[in-house]
Amino acid sequence: MNVIETNSLVYTFGSKPVLNGIDLTVQRGSVFGFLGPNGSGKTTTIRTLLGLAHVPEKSVMLFGKDIRTHRIEILKNIGSLIEYPALYNHLNGYDNLHILCNLTSTPKKRIKELLDLVLLTDDSSKKVSKYSLGMKQRLGIAAALLTDPDLLILDEPTNGLDPAGIRDMRHLIKTLNQDFGKTIFISSHLLYEVEMICSHLAILNEGKLVFQGKASELRNKYAKLLLVDTSDNKKSAELIEQQYPVKLTEDLLEIVVKEENDAAVISRILFRNDIDIYRLEPRSQNLEELFFNLTTND
Repeated sequence: MNVIETNSLVYTFGSKPVLNGIDLTVQRGSVFGFLGPNGSGKTTTIRTLLGLAHVPEKSVMLFGKDIRTHRIEILKNIGSLIEYPALYNHLNGYDNLHILCNLTSTPKKRIKELLDLVLLTDDSSKKVSKYSLGMKQRLGIAAALLTDPDLLILDEPTNGLDPAGIRDMRHLIKTLNQDFGKTIFISSHLLYEVEMICSHLAILNEGKLVFQGKASELRNKYAKLLLVDTSDNKKSAELIEQQYPVKLTEDLLEIVVKEENDAAVISRILFRNDIDIYRLEPRSQNLEELFFNLTTND
């Protein structure tokens, strides 16, 4: 079963199109990374998933139900952390969760379970104003998990964290997915982190999806670079960029290729123009390089 489905999702702000025909599919049990540069429409997409933006009927479906007609029912099964958690800084961690228990009619025993899960038991009596940003983020996730939802939507959960905080957040997300079966939808710009924890990815650029699938599929389909050094790199770049995306560095050319015979095609182009090839080496791109190419080249 798909937990999230959007069907040709469109959204405009005034006369400006923000989302243009988005078809997202998030499978139950996955950790889904949602990537895109600033202004690509990531936050707007999350707003539509939470019913905070008006969209056409049946364009946003969660747990097989339309967000427009079943919003309250759907939101009971979603926990969310959008950028920074809304916490009472003058209260301690335990009391923050206690207030939410009263609001949601959740048994108080749930508080200890969650504090243990997010590794805040020893700091539960400390005022939140004394918490580090990483501790606040983990308490925010505990709050999102209070009603034991099936789906977690996390917007930039590692934003502003130090390396230790990022490591703790990574471990927590993996635990929630692998040990508790949570489906987790993560919007992030930290590509290295997404590559480490996400089973599936979607990349959004200027309101359009430019990729959706498993991380391994992204690498297999797009993750090919050809490193080339010649007797005239500048002229080589001018010739090759007519057919392939090329980046000219100080020492060599980085050429984005897709097909097995692209190296042979490039070699023939250079040979016909009397350019000697000193180096021609294939190399896989990392996710950051892929992201850059997919969001800067049409």
